[in-house]
Amino acid sequence: MKSGHSFILSTVLVFVSTGLVNGGPVHKWSDKELLDKSSLVVVGTPTGTAEKEEHTKLGRQPVVGVETTFDVTEVVKGDPATKTVIVHHYEAEGQENDGPGPTFVRFDPDEKATFRLFLARQPDGRFAPTAGQMDSGISLRRITK
Repeated sequence: MKSGHSFILSTVLVFVSTGLVNGGPVHKWSDKELLDKSSLVVVGTPTGTAEKEEHTKLGRQPVVGVETTFDVTEVVKGDPATKTVIVHHYEAEGQENDGPGPTFVRFDPDEKATFRLFLARQPDGRFAPTAGQMDSGISLRRITK
């Protein structure tokens, strides 16, 4: 009977402890899966960012909507004539999360860094990270310093 109580207690502890975690499991996206699910895949350099009047929460993290413009240097998938793309993503509002939770990519056009962008066209016509907004770094990958 004692082992039955231990099992029940262990089960309850697992459910309680996982309910306290801010994030959830992160899907392990392969490059092929990202490529297949993307509407547009490009290599580009950010040229500007514009914070939008879009405030919400992802998980417990307050975020603000941002649109970042990229000059495209290579089109991997999509319209080969693409020269610029605007990406809708989110940045943490206020202090960054210290613990588990969503991670965000912040772009500094002055750094002249290059990124590989796996993008999905949204219903409103904008492009967003293919793997979703919660962990945008999966889709918006820095490839140079």
